[in-house]
Amino acid sequence: MEVLIIILFIFFLDFFPIKLPSGDEYNIGFLGFQYLLFEGDWKTCILAFCVSILAYNLRIKSFLLRQINWFRYFASVGMYSICGFATSVIIDITKEMPLFVRIFFAISTFELTNQLILSGIFRTVMSVPFFHNFKAKLQEFIVPILVGMVVLPKLLMTNSVQQLVIEVLYASFFLVIIIFFSKKYIEQTFLRQDMSRKIVRLLENRIAPRITGHGMRAGAICESLLETFEYPKHRRLDLVQMAIMHDIGKSFLPSYVFEKRGALTLSEEREYKSHCEKGAEIIKTIYPKGPFADWVLYHHERWDGKGFPQGLKGTDIPLESRILAICNQLDHLMMSHQDDVTVYRLLQELAGTVLDPGLVQKIGLSLISEIRATVGFEEAASEEEERITRDMSPNMEGKQYVGQSALLRYTDRLINDTNLQLPEEKISQLARFAKESGQKFHEFIELPDKTYEVYFSSYGEEVFIFVHDLTPMLEFKKKTMLRILKSYQDVIRTLSNNKIHLCMQEQELFDHLGDYIDSMRIHNVNDVPRSRAFVSRYISNYPITRSKMEVLLAVSEATTNLVKHATEGEISLFFKNNVFQVLITDKGSGIPLHELPKTILVSGYSSKRSLGKGFSLMSTLSERVAVYTSSEGTKILLEFACQSNIHRDPKEENNSNVIHTLTS
Repeated sequence: MEVLIIILFIFFLDFFPIKLPSGDEYNIGFLGFQYLLFEGDWKTCILAFCVSILAYNLRIKSFLLRQINWFRYFASVGMYSICGFATSVIIDITKEMPLFVRIFFAISTFELTNQLILSGIFRTVMSVPFFHNFKAKLQEFIVPILVGMVVLPKLLMTNSVQQLVIEVLYASFFLVIIIFFSKKYIEQTFLRQDMSRKIVRLLENRIAPRITGHGMRAGAICESLLETFEYPKHRRLDLVQMAIMHDIGKSFLPSYVFEKRGALTLSEEREYKSHCEKGAEIIKTIYPKGPFADWVLYHHERWDGKGFPQGLKGTDIPLESRILAICNQLDHLMMSHQDDVTVYRLLQELAGTVLDPGLVQKIGLSLISEIRATVGFEEAASEEEERITRDMSPNMEGKQYVGQSALLRYTDRLINDTNLQLPEEKISQLARFAKESGQKFHEFIELPDKTYEVYFSSYGEEVFIFVHDLTPMLEFKKKTMLRILKSYQDVIRTLSNNKIHLCMQEQELFDHLGDYIDSMRIHNVNDVPRSRAFVSRYISNYPITRSKMEVLLAVSEATTNLVKHATEGEISLFFKNNVFQVLITDKGSGIPLHELPKTILVSGYSSKRSLGKGFSLMSTLSERVAVYTSSEGTKILLEFACQSNIHRDPKEENNSNVIHTLTS
């Protein structure tokens, strides 16, 4: 009867394995094996082994008996039988020792024997070194030993079938809780990883279509390599996560750096290399604890010391950064070459110069083929080929951004032999000045719908004039800036949990304003305490859910920045749908586009025109922060939630007049 109860217990446990943080599963049916070995002999266990291995095969084969590999099944039964025999010998040898010590030795013997047999099989069949990854496997013994030390003593100290049933039910309940929470933990971990994949893919697509999917592929390559590199299992998920996000800093670079054909200029190369620092800053913001930012920071360092950003050499480079470098290079090689032999040869050529030779040596041709099949490079390469074909089309989009040019002459009047509609009166006026002064100069002529760059060169009685229409180029630049701004908008909204919104257009912010209450001008530092008093005077009429101190601290942070970086500004109050709104506007030079992500996302970052800890503090103290910035100034809208069903009596003002005042 006891044997039947334990076999049912084993059958149940093998259907519900424990999920380990490494992503592996651990079958805890060994508890039943150990009980039978302590209470009977190893021959009794053979039946339990048959049931356990059958349950495992049914689970992974969706209960289809015909799909079970019976040769492997009986081989597994034989292997477990050897483990059981070795364990029963140890149990007999240690019978005079305390129960906890006997349990420790019994579980260790079973697991160690199992691992030695597996190592022998892999050595014979696959030529894998006998002690390959043996240290990591030994570390996994902790789980069965801990579970066994908790559960087995209770089972072994029962004196009747009834007590055994009660203890089995108790142990089952205990184990079900562990299994449930381990499963939920792993689900949350992989959900977070999946979200990172989608965010990174979105950013890559916005930067440049040709790098789309690089992060996902690097993550998959990393996952495939870590077992070969014998990297500790408890840190693998973190490293795979960083492999997915290692190039997140590229989202803060202008897209032309990645779309340009041919070599980069020195300034463009410097800008490209900065993506390591920018990425590390973002990783540090998302994961303030742990060495993850350093892994990303150094992933472009080289083994020979010729990498960037710091020129680290050899083992001075963190191991994780060296692994990321291999994942990065493998993705590029496998996207460029469909022949695995070529990829393997090129990878070996990089060993000792770019990549860690010790790690590269562990990557064989069969592993590269396995990675290609797992990651799906064929589909990615096909998409890349289609993209290149589109880019080579004669109707390339970039051609429409080249404006027309014309060469004119001026004697006593302007001679225009072209069909272009030019601002001839303005050009003639400047040409007369060039003729009279004998100077060479160029000037920009701005019209409501056109912008021209005009060069004047005086030669005796004639002036030669070169006119170039800049309008298409400026439109392209504007579209590019808006595209970059859109990328920043998505990143900032995602990483701030929708608390900070970057407005693309000024009107977007104004459309969000409610009923006007009041406003005051700000000129110098003395107006900062006045602004706090001004806001304090009104918030008592509105039941804001946050404390008065929090509201005033957020307002003070915004107005202090205004005084620091702008000549003048204004603070205005609005109310809309139970939200108290504080709008701070200035007429400074605005926040430069390339500084926006760091200014808003990186706590403590400060530049000539950034807020330092300001945005971090304001987003913490308010429900929402909206920002619009341009060369004409910056506008920050702070929103504070109010309790519903309130009475308010705002000043009756015309909102359109207010907005006109704010924009003027």
